[in-house]
Amino acid sequence: MALRPLARRAIDLPQWAGGGAAPLASLMPGSAVSIEGSVTDQTPHSGFLDDQAGRDEHVMTSVDAPGAFPGPTVEARQLEREAVRGRVLFWLLLGLWSFNVCDFLLTRTAISMGRATEANGVMSYLLSVGTVSALVFKLGIVSVGVLVLWRLRKNRGVLLAATLLAAVFGALVLYQALKVASF
Repeated sequence: MALRPLARRAIDLPQWAGGGAAPLASLMPGSAVSIEGSVTDQTPHSGFLDDQAGRDEHVMTSVDAPGAFPGPTVEARQLEREAVRGRVLFWLLLGLWSFNVCDFLLTRTAISMGRATEANGVMSYLLSVGTVSALVFKLGIVSVGVLVLWRLRKNRGVLLAATLLAAVFGALVLYQALKVASF
């Protein structure tokens, strides 16, 4: 698609820049701008079109629509995507941490009812020592894992890993809740 020049527009200069309206083209590189009696002449750049006076004039172009300025820059869109990905990851990691707390509480309840045993040897030992030591160990390990995932949040794979972990622990908690409720 060919690039089309944008129409000249007048914009209002801020008060510190002399105020009033100036054509947009006069504020482009390569043009002379008069502000409060001083003239600033910038060097012309390649890609400028000659006007009738023989000097170069900058012409803005747009692929999208003539007369319209382009939308957000690529960098702005990338920053927005990273911010959204960060928020989603935050809630996934919070859910993962919460599912682990629920897993601990439901496991402890099922064991105290005599309907289940702990299959993990480390947690079995810690539960036999006391509930507090098992809780501190489990929440400590999960918190370290969540913090590591958060620190690696710029990697795309972390979002997928957090989604899978949250889904697995969510299904585990649902299974345990149904099992405890059925007794």
